[in-house]
Amino acid sequence: MFTQKITTMLTLAALAFGGQLFAAEGAAEKPNVMFIFADDQTYESIGAYGQLNIKTPNLDRLVKRGVSFTHTYNMGAWGGAVCVASRAMLNSGRFVNRAEQGVKQYPHWSEIMNGAGYTTYMTGKWHVPGKPRFNVTKNVRGGMPNQADVRYRRTFKPELYESEWLPWDERHGGFWAGGTHWTQVVADDTLEFFDKVKNDDKPFFMYLAFNAPHDPRQAPKEYVDMYPLDSIKIPKNYLPEYPYAAEICGKKLRDEILAPYPRTEYAVKRNRQEYYASITYMDHHIGRMLDALEASGKADNTYIIFTADHGLAAGHHGLMGKQSMYEHSMRPPFIVVGPGIKPNSKIDTPIYLQDAMATAIELAGAEKPAHVEFKSLMPLIKGEKTVQYDRIYGKYMNTQRMILKDDWKLIFYPNAAKKMRLFNIKNDPAEMNDLIDNPEYATKIKELKSEFVELQKEMGDPLDVGKLGKLVTWESQHKEYADKLTSHWAANKGHKTAHKAPGRSEFAGNPIIRMKDNPNFIYTPDPAAEVFNGKVYVYCSRDVKGAKGFGTMQDYSVLESPDLKTWINHGVVLRPRTDKGFEYAKGQMNAPDVAYKDGWYYYYFPYDKTHIGVAKSKTPIGPWQSAASDKITTIFDPTVFVDDDGQAYIYGNDHKVDNGDKGWHIMGAKLKDNMIELDGPWQRLSKETVNEAVTIFKRNGIYYFMARKGSNTDYWMADTPLPFPGNPKNPKTPTHSSPEGYARHRGILASAAPQAPNHTSAIEFRGKWYFFYHRGDVNNGSFHRRSACFDEMHFNEDGTIKKVVYTIKIK
Repeated sequence: MFTQKITTMLTLAALAFGGQLFAAEGAAEKPNVMFIFADDQTYESIGAYGQLNIKTPNLDRLVKRGVSFTHTYNMGAWGGAVCVASRAMLNSGRFVNRAEQGVKQYPHWSEIMNGAGYTTYMTGKWHVPGKPRFNVTKNVRGGMPNQADVRYRRTFKPELYESEWLPWDERHGGFWAGGTHWTQVVADDTLEFFDKVKNDDKPFFMYLAFNAPHDPRQAPKEYVDMYPLDSIKIPKNYLPEYPYAAEICGKKLRDEILAPYPRTEYAVKRNRQEYYASITYMDHHIGRMLDALEASGKADNTYIIFTADHGLAAGHHGLMGKQSMYEHSMRPPFIVVGPGIKPNSKIDTPIYLQDAMATAIELAGAEKPAHVEFKSLMPLIKGEKTVQYDRIYGKYMNTQRMILKDDWKLIFYPNAAKKMRLFNIKNDPAEMNDLIDNPEYATKIKELKSEFVELQKEMGDPLDVGKLGKLVTWESQHKEYADKLTSHWAANKGHKTAHKAPGRSEFAGNPIIRMKDNPNFIYTPDPAAEVFNGKVYVYCSRDVKGAKGFGTMQDYSVLESPDLKTWINHGVVLRPRTDKGFEYAKGQMNAPDVAYKDGWYYYYFPYDKTHIGVAKSKTPIGPWQSAASDKITTIFDPTVFVDDDGQAYIYGNDHKVDNGDKGWHIMGAKLKDNMIELDGPWQRLSKETVNEAVTIFKRNGIYYFMARKGSNTDYWMADTPLPFPGNPKNPKTPTHSSPEGYARHRGILASAAPQAPNHTSAIEFRGKWYFFYHRGDVNNGSFHRRSACFDEMHFNEDGTIKKVVYTIKIK
């Protein structure tokens, strides 16, 4: 059956392409499929197409060897992260309004290929609910790289360029988190796979997903230097500000704050310079991958599909992101290379990029499952048909809709003063001439509106485009996700603190892991939360079951989450050891913290009452090797902060130190580059005394210190970390903090709920800030049975923090 199908396919293709097929003796052999997937790459960004002055010699190789689909579309998204919806459609085969559930409900693309006899392999960006369902995975990235605050605070003033965030500076992590640029990692993994399968006759399906050229658009300096600013042209449809930005996607959308308002030509050029450099650097590594395929001896029987999850504005229409219905944001490139594909050919028929899935299924000789709604491209490639879809559909949340039929595009803006826009993309490819108010096209508008109603039914879209929807802002970007957490995310909007009497089985906030989840798990006090490689890691102490005292916190564990909804318990990662030269701790093990610098993760913990122990690892979860046991002294409950310039600082409280005052204080000092020795004296940061558990985070250039004070967690603010320019003993010394030279105490961040939120931590994750803490499990009457929880943090316009409001969650 399979041989007959392939033979028929080859016969048809031979008629269409004049016999440009591989040898007939290979007809019965299943072809390999190599799917190469970029992130945020617009259709115009391939040099061979001649639209931009961009260098992509290896993508140009693919263009010359295969067929380019010039009008490829992504249907859109249900949230700000358009790539999430795109990848859900790609892996489930379901249209956009059914993909969010479909990707959880149906077999994935990889599983269908595996069922057809393929070895399935994946490396790179996933960003799909659940784990990748491949035979082999390597270096899976849950989402985009973390970004330093300085990336968002660039002034885009030419005279300050060299003193602000630079795309080749490896100190800020991002694509260099872990020590090797993520673009190179995808290529390295691909080469490793080819080396392993070069003598294997089993067909393979490779899903090779770059994070590039998504921001932070980082590349080695030589790639940025390839694009002098005077070589970069401003888009023809450039605007200083899109008039409906607030109504269609929100001006505070993460993508849109990558350049200031109003847009400047300089800011757009810098963004595009870094965008081009990121693409060219990715192209270099794609070349390595193509060369490795050739060297493996499998190229003649391998189909290559290259595309991206959507396009990107990068300055078109005054927009920076992909959350619009314009061509630049909806259209990625799409190239197919392989046996029987006519070289250097083009097909202008509109398609969806997710048609890649159905195409690969057909190439594998498998039957397309009933749940897959997208279509194979092979009939178009073989010349058997000329139309893939009668009309193209587009959506973004409930603020935009689109229909494209023939050359006509009608866009709906339910929230804007101008409800519709009409473009002829053939005559006006830059979409600059809005025809909606031209009476000459009244009949066309009526026709498209009628067609759109039918298309909505087909797509399962209930939105009434004539009625107002809720405006999308940066704060509301993840509403669907927020609703799945607890109702306390309406903090400071009329919510009251939920507080029930002890004796119930209750938690405040969102518990990470509970006895209900795993009766054998030993609690999670002292949580220190960090974001590494796009995932959240919580490092905590562990109590023994039924413990009645602090001394029973006997080891450390780590929990990992890609989304703050599901948690992986990695179990014990550090416990007391007394090997010669490798002693971790003396006595109780509490209040750890982890920091990353120069390719190493450093684990800090109380070694005894006044010394800090340090271990280090190449991964966030170990294995850990001893770095020092007594180099850092005189503080307790350590936390470490690495600033944007790579300088590391350590903070804690002056436990058991005679400081001349009653009570403890927030103390801080610089660390040397080795991360295990002080590079200067301890300095007192707080005028007020504290109880314990200091932590620090940075937001919009302000440093926030948190510590338990009495029964609450308080917070302090400063404009600079250490050393403070001011001197507490000399008030006349200029200072960037408070007049006394201390960090400014700004009051209560969180109150007891019902136990004081202790050993706190704060992180930014996917554009939101979260407050982590532990509290008592009140149902057993023991203070020492604690669980790690988290709540969302909210900020006022002046940078101060709104008081965290708790909601009880029942076990």
